[in-house]
Amino acid sequence: MKTLADFDGIALTAPEQPRGFKLRIHNALPKAVLVAAKDRTAQLAALDEMTGAYVLLMPADVLPREDMTRISPDPVLLEAGYRLDWLAQNKVTGQLDATPGPQLWLRAELRKSWMDEKKGNSKAIVMPNIVADWAFNYASRPAFTAGFGYASHLLLHPDTHIKMMVAASFGGDQTYADWWHLGFMISLTGSNDALFEYAQEKAGMTAGLKMQERLHDLTRQINAALGLGISRIEKTNAAFFRTQRFSKPDASIYCDLIAAYAPLGKAGRAAADHWREAARWIWGFEANSPSG
Repeated sequence: MKTLADFDGIALTAPEQPRGFKLRIHNALPKAVLVAAKDRTAQLAALDEMTGAYVLLMPADVLPREDMTRISPDPVLLEAGYRLDWLAQNKVTGQLDATPGPQLWLRAELRKSWMDEKKGNSKAIVMPNIVADWAFNYASRPAFTAGFGYASHLLLHPDTHIKMMVAASFGGDQTYADWWHLGFMISLTGSNDALFEYAQEKAGMTAGLKMQERLHDLTRQINAALGLGISRIEKTNAAFFRTQRFSKPDASIYCDLIAAYAPLGKAGRAAADHWREAARWIWGFEANSPSG
């Protein structure tokens, strides 16, 4: 059975890159080609040179872990037409999310999506395996824009208040965490232009604006506007908390996976039972229904 390392792959690259990015991609995914994240023409050209039915897509700043080379996608889900997504761990907050994370696409569907986003396959399921790191915190700009984009993503979905509070509060001990928090909270104010806001904030810092004062003011503003309980953890406490915290995939991922497997014949029902048992041990409940 194929592992993820055996598939054709495209690793999107940002203008700047995390330390060791190319080496980690090459070692874990030898068939992956590097293509600029903003160059759609080059992406389509790379896709057209591939011959396999499926393509593994690695978003920018997402680095594969060693475990990724041992993951084999389930043919039951692939034959049912699902795009498979996997979890990446946020290098600042420790959160687990499939946005962004590795994705296994039907090559034809990925091409369709890149040609017209409205025509891309939206039938996706998240697998609760942590196979990558979202390593954006190597400079101020990628940290800011990553936080900004993640907040924009959460604002589009219901019941994300806890994720918002974690994203804005955790990880202060990590490199460029302040810029992640700054981008995240500015996005929550309703702005939709990350690069403009980054330039404004960078100019303000150069002119003497204090980062911690800016973050404190934004925290008060957003808590009042959105009814959140953001409370940024101090660096020393954040470092201690990181050693004590155990991250696990959201319970909703197991519910959705069980619901996807259940109607897929005998093999699907067996897989649903396996994931239901996993959810019972990990979360302490009987997972039966999809998430809202």
